[in-house]
Amino acid sequence: MACPPEDVRVWTRERDQGGRDSGLTHRDDDKYWRGGLIYINREDHTLLVPRRFGLGWTLNFGNPGAAILMAGVVALISLLITLRLGG
Repeated sequence: MACPPEDVRVWTRERDQGGRDSGLTHRDDDKYWRGGLIYINREDHTLLVPRRFGLGWTLNFGNPGAAILMAGVVALISLLITLRLGG
């Protein structure tokens, strides 16, 4: 079986004992967390990841979908405020 080409994405993933890419991402690595609260990893395609501390989930701000979701929430809140104060 052919091995995948060695590139940057492979190095951010965990490797099995034979040195092959396991397909798993180590999400608790300090280089992906800003201040221990904000998770940013462009190679991890999940939108929601478990929080590092406590219970719940947080957004993966390295995923473009997180920016779209945040823009939608801000737009919805702005619309509600505008309608409430304007009427």
